[in-house]
Amino acid sequence: MSNKSLLFLFFLIFIANLNCQGNKEFSEYLKATQYIDSHNPKIIEKAKQLTQECKTDAEKAKALFEYVRDSYSDTSCNSYIASEIMECGGNSCRQRSILLAALCRATGIPARLHLQKVVIKNWKKSDGTVNDVTFAHGITGIFLNGNWHLYEVVGNRDKWIRWTQDQKRGLEMPVEFYPDRDCLFQPDEKIIIETLPIYFADRTEEMIGLIEKIDNF
Repeated sequence: MSNKSLLFLFFLIFIANLNCQGNKEFSEYLKATQYIDSHNPKIIEKAKQLTQECKTDAEKAKALFEYVRDSYSDTSCNSYIASEIMECGGNSCRQRSILLAALCRATGIPARLHLQKVVIKNWKKSDGTVNDVTFAHGITGIFLNGNWHLYEVVGNRDKWIRWTQDQKRGLEMPVEFYPDRDCLFQPDEKIIIETLPIYFADRTEEMIGLIEKIDNF
């Protein structure tokens, strides 16, 4: 293992220890926070609108997940506050994982933030150069029927084509919702995905530090 890989592993263990100490209370994943502002009237109203015909938490989570998944666009947004993301259309996975968590919490469904380390092999840049790229990918954990499951917040055709750079592979999308399993992009020989064994109740300094470590790996 290289020195760079060892440093990343030690950093990951450090963050995981902080995570275990700070995020054990289940109620933490129902609270409104600085970024997951589930108490914001706009978030509450949108959550009510999307779930008004739903009878169970699973039905509510499905409606919220599909809204976040399918409202992805090319519109950029600099905010990481859920209510602002919903208004300005932030399209990054890290932003949309926050939005989904806020909508879930607004309906009384526990939700938290998770990260994956993604490596895309032979990525062709706009200047024609080809390199491997590594980045931190945001997903959302939702508590349903007594268990936590992970959900791909940008599991749509457009995002998958961006990752694979293959129009035909868009037919594999979208990622469908199931209340009893993880619903994520599937790795292959080009796209290597590692789900990190840690999670966060909000976009904390520790989470931001881990994102920067992965993005600069």
